Amino acid sequence: MNGCRIIQRILERFEGQEVPFVLTEVLAKITDLRTNSYGNYVVSHILEFGGEKDKSKIIEEILDDIVELSLHKFGSNVVEKCLMFAPAYQKKEIIDRIVSAPPVHANHSNTIAELMQSKYGNYVVQRAFEMSDSDRRDILLKKIEYVVAEGQANPKRAHAKHIFTFLETKFNVKFSFSQTEGVEEFKQS
Repeated sequence: MNGCRIIQRILERFEGQEVPFVLTEVLAKITDLRTNSYGNYVVSHILEFGGEKDKSKIIEEILDDIVELSLHKFGSNVVEKCLMFAPAYQKKEIIDRIVSAPPVHANHSNTIAELMQSKYGNYVVQRAFEMSDSDRRDILLKKIEYVVAEGQANPKRAHAKHIFTFLETKFNVKFSFSQTEGVEEFKQS
């Protein structure tokens, strides 16, 4: 059993002085753990099974880097867990941050376009859509529509295609695309 599994079991099974000590140590190293191949599982475990105070601390620590983490192989797992297990007010804050933050890379005009085209970020967009209240879901959908209308997300590319398939199968949101004079056009049905 490796170290991250041991820490997860301590957090699950022990009570008393061990747990606060372990949590203090883990939370002090959150910046390193959130993108670590094993550490992200410990952070995710706290988000799923930890107390509200510990969850809030983790979320506060990641908010400023939410887009960068969403693009990261291991960081995206942590962001998804935040969306799944955060209290409602923090979910709103996470989603608001995702839709309003500037893109990480200069070759993207907006964050949703960047996330839709990312191997890992597309899953964060799906989870954000799934965990949103109706107001934020509408905002996300408008952002996705804009990205498509501007030709910033090709529906035939693997990562963006995942989002369109997700929206159609889970939420019955359909996009139809056609070629007109070399330009992709879309229609939401």
